[in-house]
Amino acid sequence: MKIPVKIVSEQDAEIMEEQKQDGVQQDVETEALVVESEHVNTNESVGEPPSAEQLVAEPATAEPATAEPATTEPAAQESEDELTRLQKALDAKTQEAKEHLDARLRLQAEFDNFKKRKEKDIQDFRRYANEDILREMLSVADDFDRAIAAAEQTHKLEDFLKGIEMIFDKFLGALKRKGIKEIEAEGQPFNPEIHEAVMQMERDDVEEGTVVSVFQKGYLLHDRVIVAPKVAVSKKK
Repeated sequence: MKIPVKIVSEQDAEIMEEQKQDGVQQDVETEALVVESEHVNTNESVGEPPSAEQLVAEPATAEPATAEPATTEPAAQESEDELTRLQKALDAKTQEAKEHLDARLRLQAEFDNFKKRKEKDIQDFRRYANEDILREMLSVADDFDRAIAAAEQTHKLEDFLKGIEMIFDKFLGALKRKGIKEIEAEGQPFNPEIHEAVMQMERDDVEEGTVVSVFQKGYLLHDRVIVAPKVAVSKKK
């Protein structure tokens, strides 16, 4: 078997040699670029060492390491003082509220006692309102008792009537002192607000509507009618 052999001319050999050298030169340049790139990256990551001027200038602008505790301690002290102040204010308001509650309870108790006293006073007033007049009526009753006893011993009608008249005057005096007075009705014009008409009488000697007779006396308590007089009223024949 025969192997074919390629015959290269001198010109072709020179061309091939130049291409080979160009390839080696490109590889060298590529490798140099890669190495330079790695060197630049390494310098950026590590950084250049600071200069003597930077080392001297940095301590002047840097804050001391002990500055942070110095600012934290006053803040903590201020917070503690504020908490103490708020606690004292709360205690003061609590005491004030307790005092107001105690005062309200005392006031309520005093009002309840006052209300009970007033109710008792009203009941006592209603029960004993007539005490004074009843005391005087009892005095009149004693006079009647003595007049009857004297009449039984003397059997004199004139003395008995005289004693009765005295007792009646005393009785009327007691009524007047309590504001009771007799209503004068006979001969007065008839007033339905004061008088109580029980009958009419034909009369020509007086004007029509005049009280001509009183069947039962009437009485006033101060300005109020407590007993209306029963009367007869005139009319024309």
